[in-house]
Amino acid sequence: MLLKQLLKQLGMNMLWHDGTLEQFIEAAEALDMEYDYQKTVDGYDFKAWYPGDEDNEAKICF
Repeated sequence: MLLKQLLKQLGMNMLWHDGTLEQFIEAAEALDMEYDYQKTVDGYDFKAWYPGDEDNEAKICF
């Protein structure tokens, strides 16, 4: 499910989701995507993208 969510969000506005940081990292790695995350007051801001296509990224808040 998280794999589909990452792919669906590529190039779209932010999505709020209840997955865990570990699940999003695992999903990004399974798709051979680069990723970055930042701790926020409410949880995490996570983004993932394919190498060489940084302008087309998935952004998810959880």
